[in-house]
Amino acid sequence: MSLQKDVDTTLRVLESGFAHLANQPTVGLYYLREHICSAAPTVLEDYKGTAALNRELERGRADAQSASECMAGLRAACTDKLTILEDRLAAAMEATTKVQALEHRHHWASGVAHSLLSAPMLPKYPNPFRK
Repeated sequence: MSLQKDVDTTLRVLESGFAHLANQPTVGLYYLREHICSAAPTVLEDYKGTAALNRELERGRADAQSASECMAGLRAACTDKLTILEDRLAAAMEATTKVQALEHRHHWASGVAHSLLSAPMLPKYPNPFRK
């Protein structure tokens, strides 16, 4: 019930305010002029800031589009070179793997030979430089 009473009071105040402004238009125009004068600098400043941000965004969009077109051109120009480079890298990796396998076998074979031909099994020859 209290809410309805508050709504009715608010409506009465608004109606009387509108009636007052309707009967005295110069007072209404004065308040309107004061509101515009106080709000206009803020609105203009916000508009200028928004315009500056829009210009920056447009420049950024143009830069991004230019970079994208440049990258597309580079990709088209370098596709063949990149394919050749990838093939050469794959061949180099394969050759490296083979060399590592051969090196591993060589180390294994030399380790086996060293264990088979250890010092006690080799014949002892006198050192001709020792006296």
